[in-house]
Amino acid sequence: MACLLARFRFKRPNVESFVTLELKKSGQDMYACIMGQSCSLTVFTVECKLKPDAEWVRDCMASFKEQMEAEGFILDEGTNMESALASHSALAKKADLTLHEISAYFHLPVKAAASCLGVSQTYLKIICRRLGVDRWPFRKVASVKKHM
Repeated sequence: MACLLARFRFKRPNVESFVTLELKKSGQDMYACIMGQSCSLTVFTVECKLKPDAEWVRDCMASFKEQMEAEGFILDEGTNMESALASHSALAKKADLTLHEISAYFHLPVKAAASCLGVSQTYLKIICRRLGVDRWPFRKVASVKKHM
């Protein structure tokens, strides 16, 4: 299961065309997906595997942003490339996760949540026990959602 790390949307002023860049992580692998849209139709989609090196990805993102700006596109409001990449790399390297950070993934199985957080399942379970979460609540959350 791939987790979406960040989504950046570039638009061309006065024209209904967009280029969307999504960064995804599946296990230890990182992927970039670039989609071009014009008049609400997808014109192209390109997906490629990236090196699992945060610094390299950050450099590629900066180059991509420069190229898009050179072609007349601007980064859409609400997307900040630098902060999104910084928060992901900080989260992956973080020694201690908070309950707030972990609880955002309670809707996923523990294996998928650990992958999204960039830690092993065992480490995630250890952190959860320290924070007072004895069992991963995915099934309970799914059961409650089913009865709503």
